[in-house]
Amino acid sequence: MSFNNESNVPGVRDRQRGQVLVLVAVCFIGLISMVALIIDLGTLYAAYTQLNVATQAAAIAGGQALPSATSTGAVTTVVDKYSAVAGGYNTHPYLTNVQMVSGYPKYPCLTTLANDGVECLSGTGANAVIVTEQATVSTFFANLFGVKSVTISATAAASAPGGFSTYKPYNVMVILDTTASMADPDNECTVSGVSGTPSAEQCAQAGIQSLLHNLGPCSWTLSSCGTITNDNVPYPLDQVGLMVFPGLCSQTAGSNGKCPLYSGGSTTNPTAPGPTAIDDTTCTGVNPVIAGYNDNPIYLVYPLASDYRSSDAAKTLNTSSGIVIAVNGNGSKTCPGVGDKGGVGTFYAGAITAATNYLTSTTTNPRANTVPNIMILVSDGDATSTGSSSNSASQQPPNGDDMWGTAGSNGTVYTGPSGVTNDCGLAVEAATTAKKAGILIYSVSYGSETSGCDTDSPKTTPCATMSAIASTPVTTYFFSVPKGGTSGGTVCSPARSDSTLNTVFQAIAGDLTVAHLIPLNTT
Repeated sequence: MSFNNESNVPGVRDRQRGQVLVLVAVCFIGLISMVALIIDLGTLYAAYTQLNVATQAAAIAGGQALPSATSTGAVTTVVDKYSAVAGGYNTHPYLTNVQMVSGYPKYPCLTTLANDGVECLSGTGANAVIVTEQATVSTFFANLFGVKSVTISATAAASAPGGFSTYKPYNVMVILDTTASMADPDNECTVSGVSGTPSAEQCAQAGIQSLLHNLGPCSWTLSSCGTITNDNVPYPLDQVGLMVFPGLCSQTAGSNGKCPLYSGGSTTNPTAPGPTAIDDTTCTGVNPVIAGYNDNPIYLVYPLASDYRSSDAAKTLNTSSGIVIAVNGNGSKTCPGVGDKGGVGTFYAGAITAATNYLTSTTTNPRANTVPNIMILVSDGDATSTGSSSNSASQQPPNGDDMWGTAGSNGTVYTGPSGVTNDCGLAVEAATTAKKAGILIYSVSYGSETSGCDTDSPKTTPCATMSAIASTPVTTYFFSVPKGGTSGGTVCSPARSDSTLNTVFQAIAGDLTVAHLIPLNTT
């Protein structure tokens, strides 16, 4: 018997030959489509990421530029410099038509930021920058379905420095020129509460007030900086002090109105400063006596303090703060702060050295080794103290005069330290020592003349001197502001471009704080 093993029923598999090929073909097309979609989406994502990074950089750069800008056009120039267009993104393999969207950048004054202490700045009326850029991205496989390109856009907003920022603490010592030339009117400056043309000194005071408005007395996370002790809050952030030249006697000047003769040290390397000339801030009606540069002058008007505002969010200055009073931040008519007392010539090497000694000594500055030290010098740069006496007589306003006010002489006034030459060069040497000690110096040349520094050999100029005093790069730390009125002034090169002392101090405060990105829905 034999069996036939072959089925009489056709095999199911025999009738399905070739169907797997169809299924594979269909799956392969789907797989290729998914790969194409992933490649195109990946390209879009990478392109958007690059565009967004450039847009954010442009916004932050614009925010950082706001404090020193005199117009929105000046900020736009900075924004454009950091935009995707300037970054060469049009040369990207897949990006074309990179451009700033019409109507941008925008410069709003946002209430949320203003309430947090980021003021809407005078030059632009803004406290934020909004940037929107767009570009075209070429596709690969989507092109097969008629989608040749996709337009993408990115938006970023940044605040001006301050507010929500986490401040870095600083010790800031301002050295202010109070020689007679600072009494000159400045037609390029306006000062709140001053009718008519303000003096250069009043403009300088207003600039320092701007600095106090923009720095942080304590952390922004605190609703109040706390109880003030010895001019400082419990956990100070930015501390600010004030020195002036010519220097002053302490309140213990002799009965003849002269400072005790200084017998130690030297004119260019004085000892650490003595007590502050406290009458400059309490306005008791007893005015400080001006010291000759050889007479151990006290340059320090007010020590490092952090009581200038009650909190980081406070919009107004603390009118009880000594340093605020010293720069007339309380707007007093009877106690207008330090003034253009004159009386001796211009010699600021000693003030720079005194500021260096103060900032680097842990006795006078407990944070000397832990917090960055900043020095800001404001002067016309023309050191001309060709003196003839080792014990200068003083100049003291009549009792009851407005602090330094309109100074009247009560004796012969000598112009400066005896036998000293190279006045401007000595200032540069003093600044070099300060910079070697780690102090960052902002040099603000205010109304520099086209000539001067007559005691120097080899010959130099006020512009060159003030430029050499600044830290490097000079284009960051050197400012030159023309002074209006009788003495005029030039704009020194290569200084930063700022037209008023107010914007200079805003720019410095901006340097010491940072702009930051903010949510796009911030109002």
